Amino acid sequence: MIRASEAKIPGASDLVLTRRHSTCFCLCLRFWPAVTVPASVSVSVSVSVSGPRLTSAESSVQLDGVTCNEVGSGVTEKPLKVVLLRSVLWRRRDEPAMQYSRFQEFAEGYIIDGRVLTVLSGQPAEIHYSVICDRAWQTQHAYAAIYQGTSTRQLLLRRDEQNQWWRGEERLPDLDGIVDVDLALTPSTNTLPIRRLNLAVGESKSTDAAWVRFPELTIERQHQRYTRGAAHRYRFEIDGGAFTAELEVDETGVVIRYEDLWERV
Repeated sequence: MIRASEAKIPGASDLVLTRRHSTCFCLCLRFWPAVTVPASVSVSVSVSVSGPRLTSAESSVQLDGVTCNEVGSGVTEKPLKVVLLRSVLWRRRDEPAMQYSRFQEFAEGYIIDGRVLTVLSGQPAEIHYSVICDRAWQTQHAYAAIYQGTSTRQLLLRRDEQNQWWRGEERLPDLDGIVDVDLALTPSTNTLPIRRLNLAVGESKSTDAAWVRFPELTIERQHQRYTRGAAHRYRFEIDGGAFTAELEVDETGVVIRYEDLWERV
């Protein structure tokens, strides 16, 4: 097999990440025609045009823990059963932005993926993101890509079984013990601790998250607190109240309204 630090996959409309170990999962990321796949991820990557799949092929590109297969001659495909829990269209209330997100369930966990159209640093931008969680809504992998003009920047995070976080081959010790990722530009990742903590009305709990800042794609540990004030309402606090927001959610824990920032269309 060919070994490389990264590979470009031409003609990809969906990128599917599948793990071939004790737990099988997939991550469906939708891209424009060229994709750069970061190295050092313990997953298999394959090009698909019709959604999440488990694939195998004799010929592939082997990265440092990543196999890239182009769907075509010699590839055996086994569709992975995925159930759509919710699809959402949000609009930003204080600046130009729209986003579409899907919440899906499969045998080993959950997949959240979405696209955001917005303005970053004064320039139009499209952001793609995906998060894979286990059955307890604990993050296993997170991906984000920012497209601006001819520029593309990407981030691929993973959490291992020891609750250690990695960005490619770089270990991020400041994030040790965290089980949630929080992508700053979307309310979709607030669903992770809402579902995982499963608070009773009146209950409040603190938790830390791996917070991803946009457009920098930097990651830092962030102290958060969720308080369930009613069946479909939460108070979200960061760093002891330095930032607070009232979240209105539906019966699945997906945000309907994020105070004055985001609202469901």
